[in-house]
Amino acid sequence: MSLGRALRHWLFPDLCLACGERLSPSEGRICLCCLATCPRVDPECRGLVGSWTSRELNRVTALWSYDEERVRRIVHGLKYQGFSRLARELGPVLARQVQGWLQETDVLVPVPLHPRRERARGFNQSELLARAVGDALGLAVWSGLVRVRYTRSQTGLGPRERTENVRGAFQLRDRVPEGRLWLVDDVLTTGATMLACAQVLRRAGAEWVGAIALAAVQGNMGESVRVFAAPLP
Repeated sequence: MSLGRALRHWLFPDLCLACGERLSPSEGRICLCCLATCPRVDPECRGLVGSWTSRELNRVTALWSYDEERVRRIVHGLKYQGFSRLARELGPVLARQVQGWLQETDVLVPVPLHPRRERARGFNQSELLARAVGDALGLAVWSGLVRVRYTRSQTGLGPRERTENVRGAFQLRDRVPEGRLWLVDDVLTTGATMLACAQVLRRAGAEWVGAIALAAVQGNMGESVRVFAAPLP
């Protein structure tokens, strides 16, 4: 580290997005303590209220509990504060959590943003996470799933409202690849978005679809599973 950079770091230290403590020069935007101690959910999401699998989703797994304030700060930093490089920092951590469930032929499918929202944000955080996980595990990333309808934010909506909000919002622009497909998103709240994406993939012939999230809200997915429980048309 140059003398000037060291002096700047001493005078104006970077602070951890999660806990607000001073970062060392070797750390990213999240301190090593938070990366190690943010509460993790069970890799198979056991212990959450309701079933985390349905007719559309074969398996759901996540890294952190979104109920933890530090985790919410990390996700907000990635999504709303422009820290897109966080995905490169978080990808390997998420990859270590889920690697036991993935096979060499699996394909990662980022949950898409509507083009209007992606232009406003400047990136799709789910695609950045998917590519970081893919790089860490040597897996392909397929971006053939697109969002064709601009939807209101899911924040503040109940399970049924979330389900209706994303119904018909996704389509495919290419044939689904062979093998097991894993949807990747930043936060799994009620599961409505993941389920809507999985339903589109299933209709197109996907035989196996899973879901990976950076963080999951515990206990909220049961209602969305019931809403999507009807047989596929």
